[in-house]
Amino acid sequence: MSTHKKWRLGTLGHTEIVIHPQALFTVAIICALYYPYILTTLPVTSALITAVLTALGLLGSILFHEIAHVLVARRFAVHAPRIELTILGGHAQFSTPFTTPWHSATTSLAGPAANLLLAGLLSMVLTVVPPTGVPAHTLDILIYLNLLLALFNAIPGLPLDGGHALAALMWAFSGKHSTGTRIAAYAGRALAVITLFAVTAVPFLRGDYPNYVVIVWGIILAAVLWSGTAQSLRYAAYLARIEKINVHDIARPAIVLPAHASVQELHRDSVHLPHAVVLLTSPNGDITGWVDRSVLNSVPPTHREHLTAQSIAITLLPGSHLRAPAHTTVIAATLFDPDGSRPLVVLSEATHPTRVVVASDLAALLAR
Repeated sequence: MSTHKKWRLGTLGHTEIVIHPQALFTVAIICALYYPYILTTLPVTSALITAVLTALGLLGSILFHEIAHVLVARRFAVHAPRIELTILGGHAQFSTPFTTPWHSATTSLAGPAANLLLAGLLSMVLTVVPPTGVPAHTLDILIYLNLLLALFNAIPGLPLDGGHALAALMWAFSGKHSTGTRIAAYAGRALAVITLFAVTAVPFLRGDYPNYVVIVWGIILAAVLWSGTAQSLRYAAYLARIEKINVHDIARPAIVLPAHASVQELHRDSVHLPHAVVLLTSPNGDITGWVDRSVLNSVPPTHREHLTAQSIAITLLPGSHLRAPAHTTVIAATLFDPDGSRPLVVLSEATHPTRVVVASDLAALLAR
């Protein structure tokens, strides 16, 4: 997690919601942009209140958008440890990978769909409030902004939600996650160029007086899109390398023993399989931990009979158990999760663990 200052707003289940102080700058910008427009129809005080409520409402709409991503992802057993509101909007951080294109696309489009839903709900509220005054003006602007958020985020180019949906669609067609990501990244680059051209060249070609506020925001948006696509292309290259690796080439066999077994039993059953990983199970059959070979071999022979396997075991971290067959991209994302890496992943057929992929093995292969 970044060391930059953040304010914690609360939690949604196991998902932390934080806001960066710079996000308040966005609130100030929205107030400054809308205040002159609102001032044409409302008194000074009412216009100022409406501008502030609009900015806060937009921040709430962005949070609603990100919460939709998180809730849909949970339906697919994908965990998001954090939602962050930043100067450029917001984003949800996922710590477990999407295993199918369908899961990825559905989660991506949940955000724009949430803004469309919110625009509809606000439209219903607008019909029952007085047509003039602060509430009506605030609702009217927020309806427009939510429609804009939905349409903009649905544009098929990374790093936007529509880009993630496009990447998932191309992933489904090509069978390769890297191909889908690369196509959607180049679509995002095209969007960045179009945005830059639209805000800088088009007004001059039309002979219009340039709106420098629009130009500045357009340049910032194009820069953010370009930067996001650069990250996506690097990720696509990484995925391409991962996809070339065969799981069977890196997976180790598993030796499964009860946690109450003695260290002597562990040593006896594993000595002839030096590359196998020893897994321990609870009385109900769940995998609870694993044993480091160096620790196992360091136990003096005279103590092995009196120590249980559990006493030298390492707890299996949550999310370290995957159903076989699992794609190498999913295994790599699980092992090298930026929010907390795992030393190994257990692959199971039905409920029986069969193979283990060790992070150091995969890292060494990628480093070649």
